[in-house]
Amino acid sequence: MHLFHHAARASVLAASVALASCGGGEEGGHDHDGHDHGGHVHAAQFGGTVVELGDHYANLEYKHDSETGNFELWTMDAHNESPVKSPTESVSVVIGEGEDAFTIELQPEVSASMEWAVGSSAHFEGSDQRLLGMDVFHATVTSVSVRGQVFEDVLLHVGHAPHGDDDHEGHDHDHDGEDHEGHDHGDGDGDDSEG
Repeated sequence: MHLFHHAARASVLAASVALASCGGGEEGGHDHDGHDHGGHVHAAQFGGTVVELGDHYANLEYKHDSETGNFELWTMDAHNESPVKSPTESVSVVIGEGEDAFTIELQPEVSASMEWAVGSSAHFEGSDQRLLGMDVFHATVTSVSVRGQVFEDVLLHVGHAPHGDDDHEGHDHDHDGEDHEGHDHGDGDGDDSEG
């Protein structure tokens, strides 16, 4: 009964690990509102959207306010339950694609109560007037380090942009495989900055 209780408590996670390996990624297996990733329940902790990094390794949560032009990003643990400090000093996000694309810089939140500082924060934020009135678009995090791993070209679907929009179905980013959230280059030291 002890094992049954544990399995019931994490039934969704156990089922998805066994059946979907969290990144197998069949079509439609990722719900970009941050609640269902291949069978996992990854609830958004800050009211944003969740994207998985690697094979159940970590997550990014992001949120955009089209009325203020504000963009926020959090580096999160594998279950998107707790923020994880990142050594990244600022996060570059490319908004859109092609000639109309532009880059915004997200700065780390510094908080004494959270023990967050530049180079050791889990929340990044920035704003740009060009984001005003933009509700649905694709964005790309150029590089972010989470739990000792560097992820590059992490594709974000802001405002629940549908698959196939703007030719992303055939884009270099793999929507249906485990790497569609970012490429794990493994050039971190493998050590979690928070332990």
